Amino acid sequence: MTTEIFTAAGEAILKGDAAAAEEAAKRGLGEGIDPVSLINDGFIPGINKVGDLFGSGKLFLPELILSAGAMQKATDIVNAAIPD
Repeated sequence: MTTEIFTAAGEAILKGDAAAAEEAAKRGLGEGIDPVSLINDGFIPGINKVGDLFGSGKLFLPELILSAGAMQKATDIVNAAIPD
């Protein structure tokens, strides 16, 4: 189940789907996944793929901005769950 959430998180970022990214973040936290692991193993691979596609000219600025916005929404949720 954890792998499924990590995959969903990465795909949400790749698609620039903020709602799906938020859902993956909330679902992962709800299932007890460590917040840092959720970021490192779910969302970061997605944003890295976005960067690679942008760098190779296969993804353009509008998609990059959507993906960055989705990443921001997800990290806001996950960061709030990390103890101070």
